[in-house]
Amino acid sequence: LPRSEFYSHPSKQDRLDHRCKSCYGYKKSVVRRLKKTAPPKPEVCDCCKKPAIKFELDHCHVTDTFRGWLCKSCNSGIGQLGDNIDGLEQAIRYLSTHQ
Repeated sequence: LPRSEFYSHPSKQDRLDHRCKSCYGYKKSVVRRLKKTAPPKPEVCDCCKKPAIKFELDHCHVTDTFRGWLCKSCNSGIGQLGDNIDGLEQAIRYLSTHQ
């Protein structure tokens, strides 16, 4: 797609978001829909069980279904590990061999 089909992103090397405008809009509408139907935010993160100042909606990027309310650290960590069990298991194997 041409560069004009992407929003700017100041921290990226090419200064462009990795999603095209159409995909970006679709994902925003998914999150808006999920927030309307999601259960109330809990007192603690659904993953680490620690209190959080702000919760982020976690959802499956394949099925677009709600998974839980997470703190920023857990949501970012899961995303950085690929948002899948394989990525988490790889990190566990790594940590297991470097204790």
